[in-house]
Amino acid sequence: MKKLLLISIINIQQCFGMSADLKIALDKVTLPTSNVLSLNSLRSIFKKERSNLTPQQILDYMIHKDGLIVVKFSAAWCRPCRNFAPIVAAVAAEHQSVQVGEKKVAVFYIDVDIDEHKNLLGHYNISSIPTVLFYCKGKMLTRENSLTKNQLINTIKHLATKCN
Repeated sequence: MKKLLLISIINIQQCFGMSADLKIALDKVTLPTSNVLSLNSLRSIFKKERSNLTPQQILDYMIHKDGLIVVKFSAAWCRPCRNFAPIVAAVAAEHQSVQVGEKKVAVFYIDVDIDEHKNLLGHYNISSIPTVLFYCKGKMLTRENSLTKNQLINTIKHLATKCN
């Protein structure tokens, strides 16, 4: 089953400063069922929909989704990043959503390779890696550097309560 993302013209203009013409490209974008995506895979999906969004616009679009959005900035050559990657993968597999009261909050994980997306470093104030940014409905809740598995799980559970 694929997830369907919908966004209104007003949200497009407020979030990205895009023209309403892009509404056609964003109205019905289907994502893989996975809750773990790389920015490059998102770019491929949006390109198939004939959208010329920049990586920054795609990431901005994704962080405005409902749910908790976990954005990890890393690089292949970075040893701490390589050590942190399996932790994030394990947590992502175990925590696709978090129960908050009677509501489940979806959790999405986006991986950004800084070597492929250097222009995003300044926009998101990334000065060291790995860095993880946590968003809910476009608002950054916190930023962390490499965490243990338990720290990451606890952070996700705590921040999910702010996404109600």
